[in-house]
Amino acid sequence: MIQAVLFDLDGTLTNTIDDIATAMNRALKMHGLPGWETKEYCYLVGNGAKILAQRAVRDRQDLADAVQAEYQAYYEKHTQVKTQPYDGIPELLHALAERGLKLAVLSNKPDADTKNVISHFFPDVPFSVVRGQVEGVPVKPDKTGALLVAEQLGIALQRGQRRAQLVRSVLRELPLPGERVLDAVEHVVQRLSQQPQLVVLARKLHARVQRAAVDRARLADDGGKRREHLLRGELSNA
Repeated sequence: MIQAVLFDLDGTLTNTIDDIATAMNRALKMHGLPGWETKEYCYLVGNGAKILAQRAVRDRQDLADAVQAEYQAYYEKHTQVKTQPYDGIPELLHALAERGLKLAVLSNKPDADTKNVISHFFPDVPFSVVRGQVEGVPVKPDKTGALLVAEQLGIALQRGQRRAQLVRSVLRELPLPGERVLDAVEHVVQRLSQQPQLVVLARKLHARVQRAAVDRARLADDGGKRREHLLRGELSNA
């Protein structure tokens, strides 16, 4: 039985990429470094502000900490400039809550920024837990944060239990084909099919994920190689 739904934030509930790109490009410029196109940030984000800065500075790792500090100082005051919830998300969240499911957010975005975005865009959504990146807790995909959220929700996960017990909608981590996330959305649709409003909203979300998969496949054609090159650079500098 599904008891809770755990969401990622960036690229899942809200489209935050423009504000992230603006803040990081500003920080890079202040340190004399070239910026990135907004669409390229889709490949840079996802593992927290520290890793984002390390990727963004390319081979100037000596400036990563300074760029990160400048980025965070600016971004925490500009999290709501262009950021907006995706279409249908507020309605979906309310429908899930009305169904009696506990709602939670776990993001690799810094904890204060995560809470600011959620409180601003979803002030009337009854989230039980909202958690961002905090010191001492590994970022996703490490499972530690998700298990801590489950504990806060009062959900005892037994050894051997998997995502069917705690649905994790981490759409921003969407693989190019989209099968993993699409399967998760289909699972929600099937399990909650008794509520027509929720089915419609979930299917809208399903369609959006399919479109995102196509968009990411297209981006991979012109941007994937650059990300691959960047990651190779990280490994060589490790």
